[in-house]
Amino acid sequence: MDDNNEEEDIQDDFLYAGTLNTIQGWMLTLARTGDQEWLIELLAAHPDLVSATDSNGNTPLHFASANGHTGTLSLLDFEVE
Repeated sequence: MDDNNEEEDIQDDFLYAGTLNTIQGWMLTLARTGDQEWLIELLAAHPDLVSATDSNGNTPLHFASANGHTGTLSLLDFEVE
């Protein structure tokens, strides 16, 4: 994947999360894409973002579970059985 396509994908993720260019948008995007490395960094700096919401009230938990990211669910302190 080239850098231009990757940048476009990231911008699309922000638009999907409904919070373009906000720290909440980053959180929701990372949960949706399952990017655990960045999610750990962001949560370490801003643990309150675990309850961030988009304009529809969806949380990181909603995005992670809807996309099957069980590792991400664990990072969000959700019990995965």
